[in-house]
Amino acid sequence: MTSPRKGSHVATGELPGSARDQGKGKASAANASDWEVYDPAWLARLAAVQQPEATWLADALGACTRVRVRSAAMIHFVDPHGPEWDFDTNIVLESDSHGDLVLDVLTGQRIGGVEFLSRR
Repeated sequence: MTSPRKGSHVATGELPGSARDQGKGKASAANASDWEVYDPAWLARLAAVQQPEATWLADALGACTRVRVRSAAMIHFVDPHGPEWDFDTNIVLESDSHGDLVLDVLTGQRIGGVEFLSRR
């Protein structure tokens, strides 16, 4: 896996400036330097409250500490075009501040990305 860039940080629930500035447009073609440090604590807390029966989910989200912004509505924790992307299912969470969130769950109870439906 590629390491996140040092000194880079995405605020809770926010996207890096370049993606926000592009509005609904897609972020530029991804490469290894596109990964940024991410704080998934808010997602882990949301999952623990809304999906308490899925005890693995909060831990899986807590492990998502690097992010690549695809668009204003989509962030990835795993390269969707890489060999680690093995889609299993979706889980929906509801956020008061961000609306409905669709989690892409990969095999092995890993989180591949999040779609912010209100940002489409």
